[in-house]
Amino acid sequence: MRINFKYLIFGIIVFLSHNLNAQVLEIFVRSDENSEYQISSKSSVNDSVQLYSKLNSKYLEYMSDAYILAGYDSIIIDSSNVKAYFTSVEQFEWGRIDLIYPDSLTFNGANRFVKQKDINPDELFQNIDDILKEAANQGYPFCELKFDSLDFVENLANTTVKILPGQYYVFDSIQIKSDLKIRQHYVETYLDIKKGDPFSIKQVDQIEKKINDLQYVELSRPFQLAFGEDHADLILYLKKKKANSFNGMIGILQNNKTTGKLLITGDVNLFLLNSFGAGELFSFRWQKFEALSQNLNSEFSIPYLFKTRFGVGALFDIEKKDSTYLNTDFTGRIIFGNNTSNGFELFFTRSASFLLNSDSVVNNNLSDYTTNLFGTSYRYSNTDNYLAPRKGIKLYLSSSFGTKAFETETDLEAKPVFQNKTRLEISYYVPLFTYMALKFRSLSSMIYSEQIFDNELDLLGGLKTIRGFDELSLPVSSYSVLNNEIRYIFERESALFVFYDLAYFEKRYTLNDSFNYAMGFGAGLDLKTNAGIFTIVFAVGKQNQNPFQFNSSKIHFGYTSSF
Repeated sequence: MRINFKYLIFGIIVFLSHNLNAQVLEIFVRSDENSEYQISSKSSVNDSVQLYSKLNSKYLEYMSDAYILAGYDSIIIDSSNVKAYFTSVEQFEWGRIDLIYPDSLTFNGANRFVKQKDINPDELFQNIDDILKEAANQGYPFCELKFDSLDFVENLANTTVKILPGQYYVFDSIQIKSDLKIRQHYVETYLDIKKGDPFSIKQVDQIEKKINDLQYVELSRPFQLAFGEDHADLILYLKKKKANSFNGMIGILQNNKTTGKLLITGDVNLFLLNSFGAGELFSFRWQKFEALSQNLNSEFSIPYLFKTRFGVGALFDIEKKDSTYLNTDFTGRIIFGNNTSNGFELFFTRSASFLLNSDSVVNNNLSDYTTNLFGTSYRYSNTDNYLAPRKGIKLYLSSSFGTKAFETETDLEAKPVFQNKTRLEISYYVPLFTYMALKFRSLSSMIYSEQIFDNELDLLGGLKTIRGFDELSLPVSSYSVLNNEIRYIFERESALFVFYDLAYFEKRYTLNDSFNYAMGFGAGLDLKTNAGIFTIVFAVGKQNQNPFQFNSSKIHFGYTSSF
């Protein structure tokens, strides 16, 4: 017996759904013409490509089990629903299958199937989705299968499968429906979708995630694809997400070693993002943790300059340590990719230190110095919420190499030596039950040089590193910190949490090397209000073999206002 038939979903969908909006797809299945339809699946679709894919998956599911005569009886599309009626009919067994497709398609992941004869049916149907996806990534979103003919030998079905690419599509335009200030070329470059590029379902599938990865914008409704004769337009519905922030923190430290009185400290941070619609970032931070000491940090960056994938940035930092020294750092950056989420960059940092008081310089291991470092860094972020993530990972890696020039007691001319700085930060969030989550954060940093002065050491301690210690009170050349938290999230950005912090830190290549470890534990609250997020943390810490002393506990207050 020989039967000729063709799979015609493509024509139905293209005719009815050029401007398909977000709809509910219901697929009803029956076993034969005398049976009643029963609902098999219910899902949402945002465009005709998703509709085609889901209808096709149901069809291939039955074909893989050799329901040779299975097919759709009708597909009804209205303004809010798509109802598809499917009949499975009689089940057979696959015999011989030959695969044919035109030279215009290249299937890198399916080379073992290239115009083969007598393909294993199970292997073919297990990989048919991959074959169709590869076609959809090459500009053929409506690629279809044609079972050219069927020959039955006893209960075995032999067939020739032809892959027909259908119409070739390219991306045409990105239409932005939003009151948000955002430049067209920024969106095109960030999504990596440009006019004239071959249509790619892989790029389409990444759109929602990429938009959600941006700190300052989100989708107000699902995006749409509008297909023309040979092109596809992308329609984005965007709205502003609060990403700009102003926050201040007050710390109350007990038992200050110098005066024995309480010391009030401060930390003020201003963060502005996309103020002019080009994804630019500006931040300013001022810190004061000792009576005569202050820190100032500023940053500016802008991605995708001149409609390229490259951007630029700069950082300028000042650290004043009482009346002892003043440090300055300037960093120039060339950014590839996005400047706030995922990206790679090359940078140059010039650092200089100036002694304000030359008394006891040798004994205190202080010196004027200048460093010139070239480096690279990589950022990766994939979380469900930027401000209060419950699931996902963040990663930052930076390493730089260069020289440091300084004067010695015997040689007043600058003596250059090799220097390296490396930093790695990983945060991992794991959802636990409905309202709980675990947070693990690892932070490591290292300075390597022939000689390291006290006025170039990193400073550890406080709310951002190891809680239970004074802010930036531990001078170190290298360290590794592990933060562990259990968070009870009672609102989207509000949580109660308990934590346990561990740290190993050392001073090496100095006049007085030391090796230490520290622990801290406590509890805190993040409370989301209409004005912002209020944070309070109670923590107690200890170093080495010393016991925990609750009369030396720390209370940290923080506030973040988003706008």
